[in-house]
Amino acid sequence: MAVRLAGLPAGDERFSPHLTLARLGRTVEPEQRRTVAETVRALPPPPTLPFTAHAAVLTRSVLGGQQPRHTIVQRFT
Repeated sequence: MAVRLAGLPAGDERFSPHLTLARLGRTVEPEQRRTVAETVRALPPPPTLPFTAHAAVLTRSVLGGQQPRHTIVQRFT
């Protein structure tokens, strides 16, 4: 694991880097979720456009309760 090789402590929890574009509410039925997933999978991929990122933000998300909470852990510029 790269974290341990860098001499940093690593947690036991699994981390899956990802980008959340949308989130369905908890009250959405399984059939509705399947319909949304099938519709999204059928979309053509967006065009690839060059861009320059001037910053990146590492965010911690805590799900649960009424609304998820997002806290900025570190900003990279």
